[in-house]
Amino acid sequence: VDESSLSKGLCGRSRPGHFRGVSTVVAKLFNIVQPDLAVFGQKDYQQAQVIRRMVRDLNIPVRVVVAPTLREPDGLAMSSRNIYLSPEERRQAPRIRRALLEARRMVRARGKTSLALAKMVKGRLSKFRIDYTEIVDAETLEPVKRARRGDCLAVAVFLFLPFYRDLSSQAAGVLPLVGVSTRPLHFVLVLGLLAFLAG
Repeated sequence: VDESSLSKGLCGRSRPGHFRGVSTVVAKLFNIVQPDLAVFGQKDYQQAQVIRRMVRDLNIPVRVVVAPTLREPDGLAMSSRNIYLSPEERRQAPRIRRALLEARRMVRARGKTSLALAKMVKGRLSKFRIDYTEIVDAETLEPVKRARRGDCLAVAVFLFLPFYRDLSSQAAGVLPLVGVSTRPLHFVLVLGLLAFLAG
């Protein structure tokens, strides 16, 4: 199952083939389970939008709900992967949320060009290796020149392991990139998960 419009930018640009895999697995799951309702997290916004489009285009009789992101007291989005962050990475991670909130305040106060917002966010996240910072239309995920209420500020950064590009290049994708610390445990956990998905 290949959705080629919503999945072409953001994470789809740096992880080609990822959403094709997600859509195929979820479509098979819906076909087997035939649920009335499926809940996806807002934290993975692009993924949720791709699933919504797939359900619409294939006339799958399931209602897709995008649930708000649950957060730790310091603002970090809750995730099972948070346990793999080093103490320093865990201390720095909430800066992402603070940058997003500052960008929202800027838009509400006086509006800003997408370039100005992206520059501010990148400045606040200078300690991270940034994959992308983009302001996009919330429905089409197409970049916008001037941010408005309702648009989506999408940010992706690497904290410990940018662990794959797509399922056809696992060997290259699992190798650590320059400047990104990787611990041996991450290799085991990531490879184990990918082997399960590929099987």
